Amino acid sequence: MPPLLDPRCSSGLTNGLSKPPAGSPIQWRRSTTASTPRIPHRRRRLVDLSTSTSTSLLRAVPLSAASAPADPETIRLVASDVDGTLLCPKQTLLPRVAAAVRACEQRAKVPLLLATGKAPGAPWLDKLLAAEGGSGSQQQRAGVFMQGLFVADENGRVLYSRTLDASVVEAVGELVEANAGRLTLTAYCTSSSSSFSPSSSPVRSRVLSSGPAGDKRAERLVFYGEPLPEPVPPLPGASTGATALSDHAAKHNLSIHKLIVMFDADSDENQGLDEQLRASIIALLGGEDLTVSLTSALPGMTEVLPPGASKADGLLRYLGEIELPPETVLAVGDAENDVEMLLLAGIGAAVENASGTAMKAADVVVPSNAVGGVADAIERFVLAPRGLTL
Repeated sequence: MPPLLDPRCSSGLTNGLSKPPAGSPIQWRRSTTASTPRIPHRRRRLVDLSTSTSTSLLRAVPLSAASAPADPETIRLVASDVDGTLLCPKQTLLPRVAAAVRACEQRAKVPLLLATGKAPGAPWLDKLLAAEGGSGSQQQRAGVFMQGLFVADENGRVLYSRTLDASVVEAVGELVEANAGRLTLTAYCTSSSSSFSPSSSPVRSRVLSSGPAGDKRAERLVFYGEPLPEPVPPLPGASTGATALSDHAAKHNLSIHKLIVMFDADSDENQGLDEQLRASIIALLGGEDLTVSLTSALPGMTEVLPPGASKADGLLRYLGEIELPPETVLAVGDAENDVEMLLLAGIGAAVENASGTAMKAADVVVPSNAVGGVADAIERFVLAPRGLTL
């Protein structure tokens, strides 16, 4: 595999991350000897990221002995990932899942919180609300968006918003520009005025792209219902808009929350590129003094976030707003970017199609998203303990 072409990066860097074995058996109770131990939530203290890896793992300091998952009858909130979890592989909400969500919220009085890397106020959300039987723009849903960087309540009120430092955007842009034939850079933005708006007006997001109109890598996002990527004109002497993203966003009063470095994951040339990208980004941004968090939700998409960002961080902020402890949460997910949330929740459920890292973090595995595994999780841990059925 050809090295990434950046003069400041060593082509031989590795990120020191070993992949867990696929299909590892999942026990109901977590082992107290796991690499990220389970601890009582009331004693949980969050610390900075480990500087020895390139993933954004939310580290917990074990101040006392590990505890078992919460009693299912205590579940008061369901936090669900969207792509690969709540939605089926065709990006639709199965009728069985929609019925389970209605029963959860209307009969059990347990709300569903979306916990996703996706943009708020994008086409995917309108489609989801319509599938749930909502009334279009008049209906909102609380959510932890963009990997925990944007949190809003059910009225559309922004509870928390965090942006990426411009120097990070510029450095990653230079890396992508040097590898323009293999990489496309996309930036997830909201208007600066909406970042901490007390208004209940729906927030609309935009996605900027370093590629030209019709860039195949960037337009993968359209399948997932994200905003249509907007090409950013290159700076003089540049072949892409990667190095112009930061200035373009500032000029148009946009705040950049996260970046996605996109590549063709199915190409033989790009096997192992995610690991090399992570190592290169770490080297660019200070080596051991890591100033970003890195994660991935889908193959060929390496996400660059502010340090410490995760769905778990966003979930904690939402829980603080509604005054619920983490042990009252049922979290469901499928990918690396769900790991911290699965570890934080009272019950962490991975769908059967989940990655090895998500499986390892979960308490229990439910059927895949293709057959509506979220419905099984809701039925088992929310409805049944209350004597309800679908």
